[in-house]
Amino acid sequence: MLFLRSYFYIYLHYIPANILYHLLPYSKIALFITLRCTIGVFTLLAEFALYKAACKHLSISIGRFFVLISMLSTGMFISSTAFLPSSFAMAMNMYAMAAFLNEKWFYAIFATAVSALVGWPFAAVLGLPIVAEMLILRPKWKMFWYYAAMSGILVCGSLLTVDSYYYGKRVLAPLNIVLYNVFSEHGPDLYGVEPLSYYLKNLALNWNLAAFLVPCAIPLSAINYLYSWKASAEHKKWGIPVHPTYWRHYSSLFLLFCSFSLWCLIFFVQPHKEERFLFPIYPLIALLAAVYKSLNEHLMDHQHQLDFSIRGDPLRVCVGKEWYRFPSSFFLPQMAVDARSRKRGVQLHFVKSEFAGLLPKYYPQGKIPFITRRIPTEMNDMNQEEMSRYVPLDTCDYLIDLETPDQTTDLEPNYGSMTDTFRRLYTHPFLLSSKSHWFYRAFFIPRVSARKTAFANYTIYQRIPPTTRA
Repeated sequence: MLFLRSYFYIYLHYIPANILYHLLPYSKIALFITLRCTIGVFTLLAEFALYKAACKHLSISIGRFFVLISMLSTGMFISSTAFLPSSFAMAMNMYAMAAFLNEKWFYAIFATAVSALVGWPFAAVLGLPIVAEMLILRPKWKMFWYYAAMSGILVCGSLLTVDSYYYGKRVLAPLNIVLYNVFSEHGPDLYGVEPLSYYLKNLALNWNLAAFLVPCAIPLSAINYLYSWKASAEHKKWGIPVHPTYWRHYSSLFLLFCSFSLWCLIFFVQPHKEERFLFPIYPLIALLAAVYKSLNEHLMDHQHQLDFSIRGDPLRVCVGKEWYRFPSSFFLPQMAVDARSRKRGVQLHFVKSEFAGLLPKYYPQGKIPFITRRIPTEMNDMNQEEMSRYVPLDTCDYLIDLETPDQTTDLEPNYGSMTDTFRRLYTHPFLLSSKSHWFYRAFFIPRVSARKTAFANYTIYQRIPPTTRA
């Protein structure tokens, strides 16, 4: 007889369940629901780890779309709290993917080992990116085998100890699962077979359009990569970049897609199909769909117009008369990325305008509470202008202003006419309250409001280099 279930997997859940039992001693239902909430928290932490890794190594927008798509997915809602080995494998695979993107190889291998040996053996397929990266693309043979052996000994030793105790004989449950499902005469087909449409319907119900965006992620991201990273002559052959060095920054995403494709290839052709068999690739669906969504917007946005190689760090975004209307520095990104993925910090600064009052000032550099205890300089309680707040116009990399050509002064010129210094990066219509009827400002009436209101262009200007620094 083959013993297919590991008591070690149950034991991992027994630890929090035992604590919860003493808090909820009289309700098995409450205990079970609370345990599932605990599983959900464990999955949440895994998802957060993958989100941080995606933001750091892919892009912030990909990370945000990953979270958004996961939140709206019925599949993630079901799988993230299920008391199933495949759900456990899904969570551990998220930890493994996060470690893979962060190049923390021991954690990546160990999480994959736990996912496959404690959770579900077939989840080892999702370790393909780690194997390919460490054995083929950037060979680290000794490190790989050392970490793999260490992880195998730790996990298999724990499994053998616990399962052999409970079964009364030496048992390695993951091996038995493989023997039963792959090498037995009947395998799992005894429990029913389904057509391919079963998985397609399941993906459509649980992921809506996101599941069908995944195949588009790789070609779109490859086009974006070719567009953003110009290949040098030594990386090209027949005019096409083929050198592995050129594709190094892209390889992690491609390998994740390969692991997703391999999983689908293996399980979609199996006669026996269950929804839980798809759980381990649910995070990959969200991540790859996020890649499509993010890069689709990237190709349509203005990032391709940015070139930070000729600009300082941090970038200076300046406002003049718009100091009181521009939302605040909270609406500026912490980090901006140009078309070649060069990163720069972003700071808000003021240029002189007709306003002659006291403007805000940055906190001094340092640690809390020392900077909050320091008496600020160049301040007053009379709303008197402090000239130290301003930076010269020629030090600004970008300028935000409302174009009002009929209201220009020497201190508030029409920057749009300074074509030798600035060029428009982006403009958007802005309602002019002083030239619009109060009623039609408040209530939009088709065809009528357009005649009773006036608009001007709210514009982001990009300074034509060179930009000087004071």
